[in-house]
Amino acid sequence: MQTLASGLREQICEESSRVREDLHCEVVADPQRLHEIESEWRALWTSSPDATPFQSPDWLLPWWKHYGEGELLSFAFWHGGRLVGFAPLYVFRSQKPYPVPQRTRDKDGAPQPIEPARKLFLLGMGNSDYLDVLFNPAFRLQCWRALLAEIRNRAACWDVCSFERLPRGSPLSEDVVSVPELRLEVSQQVPCVAIDLHDLGHGSVLLKRSHGYARKLQTVHSFTFEEATAGTLDEFSEALERLHQERWHEEGYQGALSSARDRSFHREVARRFLDTKMLMFYGIRMGGKLIAAIYGYRVRDRIYSYLSGFDPEYARHSVGAISIGYAVERAMQSGCHAFDFLQGQEPYKYTWGARDVPCLARSIFKM
Repeated sequence: MQTLASGLREQICEESSRVREDLHCEVVADPQRLHEIESEWRALWTSSPDATPFQSPDWLLPWWKHYGEGELLSFAFWHGGRLVGFAPLYVFRSQKPYPVPQRTRDKDGAPQPIEPARKLFLLGMGNSDYLDVLFNPAFRLQCWRALLAEIRNRAACWDVCSFERLPRGSPLSEDVVSVPELRLEVSQQVPCVAIDLHDLGHGSVLLKRSHGYARKLQTVHSFTFEEATAGTLDEFSEALERLHQERWHEEGYQGALSSARDRSFHREVARRFLDTKMLMFYGIRMGGKLIAAIYGYRVRDRIYSYLSGFDPEYARHSVGAISIGYAVERAMQSGCHAFDFLQGQEPYKYTWGARDVPCLARSIFKM
């Protein structure tokens, strides 16, 4: 007599078999292979309507170079020689032990040390505000089921899967048929916060105020707005590093650019996004010196505002608000629909009329 578990196991195996008839799954365990498929990866990212900068090879290749620790375990799904799905994953050994009850004692009953948790993460973990896979919409469900089958077949390589910072509508947030031996859970995370540029709300008041602040500052100190170019990108990067750190040091924090690794990473990412005309990097120049900067990315019709900074000496002139106002206005002029402040619920974001953008986490446990 067939049990429920065996029936589900046969069902998932049948589905995996059907998927494999249509898709070829390539396990990407060598970082060099990420570079070899960069053009196909970029094409898939470009054609994915909801993809963010943080799934782009221009973000994740530098990320793995600067932050990658652990073992690469990514999956590329091919159909007829075309990349239709990519799940950029890696296994990270956490120092926090993950309990595995059946292995905590040896055959004589003596306690065994618990191995550090092997966590399966999406590339970009830690400093990416949105994380996700890339699945061609026509193969969305097929790729998700195929990925689950691959994860289950490699259960000996990980202790827990933790896919965080998933945007609303991520394929990984969708429910699928029960997978034998795996338990899937979804939870809410700290949201991102974004302005709807077609409905500014109170943001229209802040925009007018920023114009007033700019006019008032101009009567005291002559200044100009500038956009980073290939020739000035290094200067802009240096200014952002200095201004961002000064601002956060005043508040008793390290800031996001405190280490050489962080600075090197963002310089490489900025150069890549500048080359593809998707960099958003503005500055306020006064007396030949940059006194404020705001940095992020423009992907399709959305601005992702990642970092900013200003000289504390000019804080009383509201140069931070002036910078945001200029960036928001430029976004509206270029036809963008949203200005995303990204993760964090600082009050100033809501005064600009921003609203929460839900983010989810998908956890997978072995049963």
